[in-house]
Amino acid sequence: MLLFKKRNTNLELEKLLLPVLLLLLVVLAYYNIIFLENARPGRILKKTLQSMEQNYNNLDIEIVERGQGYRINFKGNLRDKDIIYGNIPNYMLEIYKHSSGELFVKDLKDGTWKRAAELELDSLQDFFISPFELLVLWSHLFKEAKFVNYSGGKEKVILLNISPQELEKTTFLQDYLTQNPFGLECLVFIEPEELFINQVILSFYDNKNLESILSRTFSIKYSENDFSDVIPTSILWQKEEEVIY
Repeated sequence: MLLFKKRNTNLELEKLLLPVLLLLLVVLAYYNIIFLENARPGRILKKTLQSMEQNYNNLDIEIVERGQGYRINFKGNLRDKDIIYGNIPNYMLEIYKHSSGELFVKDLKDGTWKRAAELELDSLQDFFISPFELLVLWSHLFKEAKFVNYSGGKEKVILLNISPQELEKTTFLQDYLTQNPFGLECLVFIEPEELFINQVILSFYDNKNLESILSRTFSIKYSENDFSDVIPTSILWQKEEEVIY
């Protein structure tokens, strides 16, 4: 009789423990899913950015910006993640960005290279910020990155939300920020097998009205072209003289 009671007691305990264990498994599974969704995109983005920095020195790049009443389209090359050379065809401008960050434009009147400020084109400085430079600045936000369903291809698309406070910490579009406090959505398109960033889309929106202000798309391809032979000698002389003095 006593043995029968013990068996009944054990069965009752098992009946009570089983739902508890199942609930714990469900909670753990849910936690793991949420954790992986929040952490894994950031790890992939960090690993891909490191791969880009280490393995791809010469890239073809196209930058397209669309805003209210205007469109700018640049086609050229990006070397060592910060040196840029190319053209804005619809404005017939030839552009060179030095590794120091100095921007030079070929003057259409006399065909000579001048600093952008001399031609009152220094507003283009913000346009030629490298997407890799921006991602490095925002790397502390990678832990908050998320996967998004953007296309049906093999690419992985990762979203970074950049707050107005984070934008204020950079030199990016500071003149614009003083007039229009806004937020930014950054979409990064990654080829997972190659660990290659194909595209970066920046979408700026009014933080109060959530209205689109402008979008900028960087399209990136691997290139074997070396444009060192087209770098204006006059620019190199200017930079050398600055170092000497």
